[in-house]
Amino acid sequence: MLAAGGLVASIGIVAGTSSFEFLSDDGTPGALGFTAGTAPIGSDPLVLVNTDEIRENNAAKRVTSTLFAASQFNDVPTALTGIFSTNSSSQVDMKRVGKLVLVGSNLSDNSGGAIVWADWNDDDVVSVLKQTDEAQVRTESYGDQTLYTSGATSAAVLSDIAFAFGTTKVVRTIVDIWHGDRAPVGGETLDSFERTPLRATVRFSFDTLGVPCNDVSSSNVYDNVTQIYGSVPSDENAVRLHLRVKSNDVRRKVATAAMDDLETASVESEQNQSNTGGAKLPYDAVENISVDDKHDTVTLTYRPDNKDDEYVRALVETLVCLVGRSQ
Repeated sequence: MLAAGGLVASIGIVAGTSSFEFLSDDGTPGALGFTAGTAPIGSDPLVLVNTDEIRENNAAKRVTSTLFAASQFNDVPTALTGIFSTNSSSQVDMKRVGKLVLVGSNLSDNSGGAIVWADWNDDDVVSVLKQTDEAQVRTESYGDQTLYTSGATSAAVLSDIAFAFGTTKVVRTIVDIWHGDRAPVGGETLDSFERTPLRATVRFSFDTLGVPCNDVSSSNVYDNVTQIYGSVPSDENAVRLHLRVKSNDVRRKVATAAMDDLETASVESEQNQSNTGGAKLPYDAVENISVDDKHDTVTLTYRPDNKDDEYVRALVETLVCLVGRSQ
């Protein structure tokens, strides 16, 4: 599927048309195929967001907002990352955005980018790129593309409805992949990403995530965790987090430690107004988490009720900190 994804992108540019189907059922733009073929090798994290489904799913909004807040995406425009906040003040109209692929990068520390499928034009791209009304946007040529740059952030128009944002190095790499001049993402990050449900509202995988951690006391058992991947199902209000482990014989130990440590973190959060992550995780939220170690990963499923879906961010950050996957 990855090879097909990269090939489709290459053919689409050369021929002047795209083999992707760019409209969802409700008419919003987006690539309905396997879109990780546009992401660079070394991408970590790797995130796919279906914005046409996310508007009515608070858990999906909160997961996406948490991932977007990671340090890898500091140079993705705030006008773009802010559209998933539950109290968003972004000027970007989510209804005009179909899908996003969010990629971290090994090109430099804390660098990343986003590929966006949207009903936009060049003026919209410049508007998203500007951090303030006074921001200066300069242009330069890269191959047959025009790069728009403001500060440390660049953008490129890949096609009539596909756009790239991020650090200049990352955007140039995305352009190269789009033209078929570089290989798309591969390796364990992609392998974990492919395990997530194809029709999920949000899909993601990562080795590390740049989230704040306070007073982390991580058990040695978590040395067996190599990655975290997960999803938000399109048909239920739930978040699934999978801990990928080195061998099956440690799954039960990791599962037990994770639940015990989440409970401990929640008690400390209520007593000390802090926990191992950057947000407070109450015990009520932990009670809505179930764990499964019957397959080749440890799976934590959080089903928030209407009162505690605001703790999705605290759960993700706390878990990332506990297992030592923070950057």
